[in-house]
Order: sequence, then structure tokens, then C-alpha cells
Amino acid sequence: MPSTLAHPPRRALVLATIAAVGFGLPSAPALAQDDTALARQVFADVNKRLPEMKRVTTKAKRADVSYQSAVKAWAESGGAIRKIEVTDLDDSGDVVSEYYYQSGALVFAYVAVKGFNDKGKQATRVEERQYFRDEKMFKWLSGLEKAPVPSASKDFVTEGALRSNASRTYLRAAQAALLAGK
Repeated sequence: MPSTLAHPPRRALVLATIAAVGFGLPSAPALAQDDTALARQVFADVNKRLPEMKRVTTKAKRADVSYQSAVKAWAESGGAIRKIEVTDLDDSGDVVSEYYYQSGALVFAYVAVKGFNDKGKQATRVEERQYFRDEKMFKWLSGLEKAPVPSASKDFVTEGALRSNASRTYLRAAQAALLAGK
């Protein structure tokens, strides 16, 4: 006979669900988004305030690629960079990466691989959402379906390091452009 702890009776599960809903406890999707709350707040705040921020443009080259990227950055009046948008041109469509910062630290990166649809209009083919804490990626949602990438995977570790390094490169280039008044 199976243990009741391993397989609780269906009635107990139903009652627990009703109690959780009735007492206003957060649902599973709400709890799943708690870890990304800061990134979502920074994203919303920064994009809302873009018109009042100083914008600079520059070029930057990462050490791991052979081309230069077009970089746009937005900074608060005190000089703190809050958003960087990087565009890498490709024959089959552009790769646009957005980096969001809170107190100088990367908290969120959004990467969209653009292509062209049947009507010749640019459309997003792939999306990556990457969440950071203390310069380390802790969550990665991949593809248009936002599938979580396991944090223990080699791809996760490699991508996290690559994205952090890219962020630092673009941040240095944007800070130099800001100081130069570009």
C-alpha cells in the first residue's frame, strides 16, 4: 500500500487548493515570478523614463567576435546608465540585445533574433530573456515559448558568462561615449 505522504488523498489536495485560494495565498505562477520581480520593475521603469534620459550612440567590439556592434545607451541625469541596446546586423536579420541596469549592475538582458516573414517584414524569430543577480545569470527563458533552460546545464553556464562579458564591454563603451558627449 502506498504511503499517504507520497500520494495524499485527492480530497485533501482539493481542500488545500480551496484553502489557499480562499485565504489569498499566492498562486504557483505568482510565486514563479517572484525571482524576476526586480528585473520586470527595472524594465518597466527604465522604458517609461527613456524620453527624459540622455541618449548616446557608439560602436563597440567584443573580444569574441570579428565585427563591431551598434550601441545605444540611455543614462540618468547623474550619468548612471540604465539601458543599453545593441544591434548586430546579419544578412538574414538583425540581432537586437537590450541590457537593463540597476545601481550599475546588470539585472536583465533581452535578446531578439529578427528575420523576415513571407511578406518581407521584419519579425522576431527567437527571443531570450536572461535574469541576473550579482553579475551572474540565475534564470534563462528561451525561445518564443519562454522555455526555462536548466541552470545546471553547460549551455546555461556558458551563456551566462558570455552575456555578462558582453554587458561589461558595452557598458564601458557607453560610459566612454557618455563622457565624450556623443
